[in-house]
Amino acid sequence: MSDPTQVDATGSSPIGDYFPLSEKIHGSQEKALAAIERARDQRKRFVLLELPTGTGKSAVAIAAAKWASTWGNGAYILSPQKALTAQYMRHFAVGGLVELRGRASYRCEDFRTDCEAGGILRGKDSTACLGCPYKIAKDEFVSQKIGVTNFDYFLAETLYSGQLPRRSLLVIDEAHNLEDKILGFTDFEISPFALQRYSVAIPAIENGELAAASEWIQNEMMPAVDNFISEIPEEDLENSDKRREAQNLLGKMRRFIGDDQQEWACWNDGKKLVFRPLHAGKYARDFLFSRAEMVVIMSATILDFKVFCRTLELAQEDCECLAVPSDFLPKNRPIIYRPLGSMSGLPHPSFFEGWVSTVSS
Repeated sequence: MSDPTQVDATGSSPIGDYFPLSEKIHGSQEKALAAIERARDQRKRFVLLELPTGTGKSAVAIAAAKWASTWGNGAYILSPQKALTAQYMRHFAVGGLVELRGRASYRCEDFRTDCEAGGILRGKDSTACLGCPYKIAKDEFVSQKIGVTNFDYFLAETLYSGQLPRRSLLVIDEAHNLEDKILGFTDFEISPFALQRYSVAIPAIENGELAAASEWIQNEMMPAVDNFISEIPEEDLENSDKRREAQNLLGKMRRFIGDDQQEWACWNDGKKLVFRPLHAGKYARDFLFSRAEMVVIMSATILDFKVFCRTLELAQEDCECLAVPSDFLPKNRPIIYRPLGSMSGLPHPSFFEGWVSTVSS
């Protein structure tokens, strides 16, 4: 039996047939959808779209997702902000789009709190939270073919739970900060406060001493953090944030220890020890791109496709790239340069007076 998420260039209607808005599709959207369809025909895995603000990227995303649900098992749409996922729902829920948010965004009626705290208070009581709204929303998200969620939740779910099935298409909206988002789930810092919390002595590690840092983390930090976690009961709501922070740090340290440490850097910035991968590509593949057969990446500011591909270790021959110029005439979007003062530090009151006067005029 063939993989239902495998790219197959046969058996679906033209992608433009799935455009979700009643008004006519305009030129930039048509070009973007044609690039996605062309990538599938040519069996390219990635589509990079630089679409200016006002192009209507969300309609492009929905059309691509609906199209993918006809030849595969559907699509995920990721957005960096909850406000943007809510915007998707306002415009496209009527077409079958469903949304999934983190536990804390749902109300637990059993314990009169959010579902994240409710899960802690429930403990091992199998009779509580039977109608959990988070679980209901997650089950619906899994069962439907088109879903939208925020980037942070999707990465966390992929890393720590892994309950979302692989889809045919992954659409990443507003992807210009993609590298920073991915590295935010991998890099970690160890501050004097953390050393005090976990009762670990300050290490004598110089910048770049990865072998010494690895030995210290494995022999000192990881056992101390593991012990700290074990001393906080799972049902202890008051200290649940501390427990979660410790679990997060322990997971990142384990990832560092299990990885090729020549692909990492470590340094002391004068206040804390910082550990960071040199490249985001491996983690983009493992945590993100592995979740779908095709990946559409959209932003108004990709700027340089070669640099973007190199940063995420994408083979250019496996990418369909399209940069669409703005539909708004340059004369209707002038850049007006009026320097008012420095924004570093606390601006002088005259800055705000000048700003109000300039905007008003």
